[in-house]
Parts: sequence; C-alpha cells; structure tokens
Amino acid sequence: MPDRASGAPCDLPVALAPTADSVAPNGVWSGASTLDEKGVPALLFTAGNDSLKPN
Repeated sequence: MPDRASGAPCDLPVALAPTADSVAPNGVWSGASTLDEKGVPALLFTAGNDSLKPN
C-alpha cells in the first residue's frame, strides 16, 4: 500500500477496519489521532451502524 503523502510503499497494517460484531459494522469514515495529557496515543473516529436508529 503506498503512503498517501509521498506515494512511497508503506508496510503498516490496517489500523481500523469494520467487523460484523464491532461498533462500526457499516464502516469507518474518518478519524484522527492525538496524545492525551499523559502522552498516551488516542484514536478518534466516526463510524456507522445502520441497524441503529439514529445511525
């Protein structure tokens, strides 16, 4: 998979992917990462579950 910024090959695994038993079975659409006040990485993402109303 190419690095989106440079086009160079990237050997990192997929970080987030939908699964049937997850909170996001219909997909993960966008996200970000940050560090909390202790320097621990945190991932934030928007996702969907069409079986829930509102989605």
